[in-house]
Amino acid sequence: PTPTPQPTAPTITDTSTSNALIISNMINSIGSVDLQDEQLINTALSMYNQLPDSGKALVSNYQALVDAKNALDALKMQDSGQ
Repeated sequence: PTPTPQPTAPTITDTSTSNALIISNMINSIGSVDLQDEQLINTALSMYNQLPDSGKALVSNYQALVDAKNALDALKMQDSGQ
């Protein structure tokens, strides 16, 4: 009898796809940016930067993350200026 192939471990692509979905969901949860969102925004950016290019291409709302980071930076500047 022929041996039954064992299931293979998830590939890097599967992990990238999964992480891209997690990052997209994180970005969607940001909403209106305030100072309390700093950890979420920085975590999403860090995770995004660790993705291979193929994974980055799956994060269709990346521009919203960039916009949120810019808004956060502006809020932090306003906060430190008071």
